[in-house]
Amino acid sequence: MSDPFTLQVPVDSRYRAIGPEVAARYVEVLGGTTADGQAVATLVTDALAALLIEGDPSSRGSCDLAFTADAHGLEIAVTCGAGSRLVQYQLQPARPGTAR
Repeated sequence: MSDPFTLQVPVDSRYRAIGPEVAARYVEVLGGTTADGQAVATLVTDALAALLIEGDPSSRGSCDLAFTADAHGLEIAVTCGAGSRLVQYQLQPARPGTAR
């Protein structure tokens, strides 16, 4: 599996989509489908939006996304200031004889 990593994403709406885009690509690198990537991107987008609504976005310049993965799926800890959300996604095992 891939090593854990953390991505710092600006809260400015012009750059906020970077986090969900990286999450989607990471899922595909782990063997997930494009649909899996889109699902995770939506979950990360929702987590960022919820955290920014709960807090004062003007008091923070960025949010952290900490990615970890194992053979079954991934977790992304999304942290903005004192608030956090955990995005978890299970990857379906590939059927024998099929490629992901």
